Amino acid sequence: MATTPIHLERPDGKGLAAGTLGLWGSTVIGLASTAPVYSLVATLGFVVLAVGAQAPIAFVIAFVPMLLIAFAYRELNNAVPDCGTTFTWGTKAFGPWVGWMGGWGVAVAGMVVLANLAQIASVYFWSLIGFDLENNDWRIILVAVLFIAAMTWVSWRGVEIGERIQNILLAVQYLALAIFVVAALWQFFTGDAPDATPFSWEWLNPFGFTDWSGFTEAILLALFIYWGWDTCLALNEETKDPKRIPGRAAVLTCVILLVTYVAVTIAAMMYAGLGEDGTGLGNEANAD
Repeated sequence: MATTPIHLERPDGKGLAAGTLGLWGSTVIGLASTAPVYSLVATLGFVVLAVGAQAPIAFVIAFVPMLLIAFAYRELNNAVPDCGTTFTWGTKAFGPWVGWMGGWGVAVAGMVVLANLAQIASVYFWSLIGFDLENNDWRIILVAVLFIAAMTWVSWRGVEIGERIQNILLAVQYLALAIFVVAALWQFFTGDAPDATPFSWEWLNPFGFTDWSGFTEAILLALFIYWGWDTCLALNEETKDPKRIPGRAAVLTCVILLVTYVAVTIAAMMYAGLGEDGTGLGNEANAD
């Protein structure tokens, strides 16, 4: 008996949700991937500890190479809009070996950072409900794994639900930052701040650094907390205009981060001081 061969049809393209994200959605995902609140909490104290009053200008200086990289990514994406980003561009320019190494470098860095973020989220989750646990406690590890599993499920469901969740989470982050800035400035002007320090334009003086090692440390720390906007480019094939929107979102994300970091840093310094007397942001115990 003759049988008719069955042909399995494969969908065209990569199966991505093309035309889903606009400029705002792509920017939100870029900002959320940077985690501005976590980044500031983990880094601000150490930047002030390294360079003192020059912390705001350290964030401005670190912004410059980030902006140039974002412009470069924008041009690369405009020429070759592919979600492979570093892998694809590196392969086309230098060959498959360089592309492979670059792609895996980005992937491994993402896994390390996300695992760290999940662990921090677990620590604060337990602190929120009244438990002060050690970092190696099995309950912290369990909740961290559950967070990773939940975010994996969201990613599997599609970029649309991911965008909605990121909108909510980013709104919560910026609401918390806005409340902090307003409260810090309010207490400064009412005289209730623990170490009120008047704003000085010297904080934004790029020639005010007195120690090269401290300057280098501060810039490296600041560079670290800007990174994450490249997620905009990794979702380029799911945006409405793959050639232009991801690059614009990357640049816009960098600018928003600059304003956020500098504004929060100035407000925190005006509220808590610099730590010359063993207190404030420049105190090593507070930085930790």
